[in-house]
Amino acid sequence: MISTITVWDFVDGHKDIFCKSMVPIPIIASCWNPYLAGPGSGDEFVTISERCYHYWKITHDLQLQYQEGELPGQSEGFRDKSDAFACLSYVEPDQLHHSVYLLIGLRSGFVWLTDTRVNQFLFKVKVLDDACGGVQRIFSSHARIVIEAKNGTRVHAWDQSGKNGDKEYSPHNPYNFFVGKESSLSIDGNFKSSCYDDTGNQIMALSTSGSIWYLNFIEDATVRLKSCHWPTSDITAIDYKYVSPNEFNIEDAQEDGYTFD
Repeated sequence: MISTITVWDFVDGHKDIFCKSMVPIPIIASCWNPYLAGPGSGDEFVTISERCYHYWKITHDLQLQYQEGELPGQSEGFRDKSDAFACLSYVEPDQLHHSVYLLIGLRSGFVWLTDTRVNQFLFKVKVLDDACGGVQRIFSSHARIVIEAKNGTRVHAWDQSGKNGDKEYSPHNPYNFFVGKESSLSIDGNFKSSCYDDTGNQIMALSTSGSIWYLNFIEDATVRLKSCHWPTSDITAIDYKYVSPNEFNIEDAQEDGYTFD
């Protein structure tokens, strides 16, 4: 099977093909590197296939070049023949991070961490039980790393504040990304679609049972916003926009109520 990588130019209303290339393997997912700085920023992305990943760069002459990502030894890599990559996410860096790190989720419930600057595999960590069906989605921010399971009603998060109870650790060391306090929140079905605020503290989630949920890790709260267990139409995806209370004008209109403009 041959996969075609196409980059489109939408700047100033254009809809032109910027550049494209082909690889002789199926591509599962891709992600732009949003954390590059300086010349060439915004010109690099990564793709994953079942058992390999590639770093891509747009050259000055509008060609796509790629470098295969480093794979660990057999004992550190995939758990068995059925194991494979499932999703990916860049770790949001801060000024004390020395590189840009990539998290890759696997069907076995493991997560790989790689250093994209030097193309180096660092380590893997087991984040989900086998019954969860593997890692479905990874979200990363300064506040926490969030993991969704493919077959599971709970979403798991690891705090990145540098404290876990009485213990303190450096959140800038990549080997400590999953050392922080782990917490989880649950809904009434598997996660079908979800969207996060910038911190990962708040989540809107659509369950396979047809319900829409609001989840908050700070308040350790879950609120079912809408129940559609017998929907007339199937909801496939959701999105939301956070509106600050300062954007509402609340007036005391009468003694027994309020008017919202």
